[in-house]
This record gives sequence, structure tokens and C-alpha cells, in this order.
Amino acid sequence: MLLAILTDNMWVAFAVCLLVTGVICDTTDKITQHILSDVATLASELEELKQDVAWMRTTKYTEEDNGRNKRQWTPLPVSTVVDVYTTYNIWGRRHCPTSSTEIYSGVAGGEHYSNAGGASDFQCMPWDPIYASTTSGGQSNRGRMYPVEYEGSWSNNAAYTAANQHDVPCAVCRAPRSTHITVPARDVCPTGWTLEYKGFLMAAYQHSSGYYRSEYICVDEMFETVPSTGANTDGARLYPTEGKCTSGGGLPCSPYIDGYELTCAVCSI
Repeated sequence: MLLAILTDNMWVAFAVCLLVTGVICDTTDKITQHILSDVATLASELEELKQDVAWMRTTKYTEEDNGRNKRQWTPLPVSTVVDVYTTYNIWGRRHCPTSSTEIYSGVAGGEHYSNAGGASDFQCMPWDPIYASTTSGGQSNRGRMYPVEYEGSWSNNAAYTAANQHDVPCAVCRAPRSTHITVPARDVCPTGWTLEYKGFLMAAYQHSSGYYRSEYICVDEMFETVPSTGANTDGARLYPTEGKCTSGGGLPCSPYIDGYELTCAVCSI
């Protein structure tokens, strides 16, 4: 197509010369040489452009405007281009599983079990906090963060009974996959998903008065405690969760058994 366009331009040059001078100009050789030269130049420039595009696909472009319009091309490592990951909390363990990278570890924190206000979720609090603008002493118009402790006994789980009133450890983990989910009432993952950890579904106490709701979290089945804890501080409390089946609606009583503690799994893909 490019050669056809340039050839058409040659005939335009003949027509212009004829109109201006009244004679047919003998410029065939010169025009042909000019066309061939242009084609060769364009082909060379096109090849350079292809190489530039291929290189740009693996680089990051940054522009620094300091009055001189300075531009800088910085090659990117391959891992930066294809890096995909998801993050999740593991509750009840001091460190992440070997299949993941640990971002940080800490202790589970939440609102006091008897406070009607404040937050209802749990946070994994790092061991080394950094403070900014602070006011010494407790203020009444604040939210509160307490350590979360295992609470109560479990007749079929001696380890949990032994952990009663001990603080709950946690860690924030990064897995080399794109997303994750928490599956309640099952300790296996859907087909094609990777099991990060499995355990028991836990939450705040369900009592009708003096206790307030929290989120459900998946606590590792091999749960640990924070060392040197065990005093009954009664901050945020964590209990195993039972399933309550109802006939005619709610959790179906065929697969669910009323009063059984529920399992859970954290899965990624």
C-alpha cells in the first residue's frame, strides 16, 4: 500500500510539471530513486519502532517535570510485571503457614465484650505500634481496643479448655494467589482452591444481655496462645460457634446438626 501511494505521487509530480512548464518533464529516474530511498528509510524506521514497542512493554515510564521535561525509562523486573497475590489474617497462630509470606504478627484486638459502642470486628494488632498525636490518660470520647481472649470450656476439645482466658495470637499473611475466601461450616476448600488453613468458626458470646455482637472469624484448629497470658482480663472474648438448625427455614436440619460446633477453612486461588 505504501509503495502504491508513493507511485501515485510520482504521477502527481508529472502532472504538476506539465501544467507549469507545458512540457513533459524527464524526471522518471530521479522520482524512482527518491521513492525507493523513501521506502528504505521508512522500512528502517518501522523496524526501530517495533523494537521500541517490544522494549516498552517490559519497562516503566516515569516523567519528572523539573522545568526541563526530563524523561526517564526504568526497566522493570519480570516479577513486578506478573506479581499477583492476596492477603489474609490467620487467627490463633503466632506465624503464617509455610505456603505464605508473613507480613507481620501480633495479638488479636477488639472492643470490650460488654460495650455497646465501638467496633464489632477484630483486628490483628502488631507488636510494635507507632503513635502520632496522643493525649495521655484515658478519654471518655474514644473507641477502645482490648486484647481478645479465648473464653469458656469445650468438653470435646481439651486444648481449647486449657487455653481459656489466654490471649489470641494472629498474623497477616501474603499468598501467591489472586484472591481468598473464608468457607464457614467446612474444613476443605472448593475444587481448584488452595487450603491456607482450617479450623473453627468463632465469635462473641450469644447471651441476650450484657454481651454485644462481633464478626465471625476462622481460628486455626492448631490454635496457640500468646505467651505469659492467662489472667482473666475480660476484654474482647471469643467463643466457639454452634449451628442452630430450624425446620421450615434457616440452616437446614438435614445436613446441619443442632448444637454442633462449626468448622471453617480459608482458601485461595
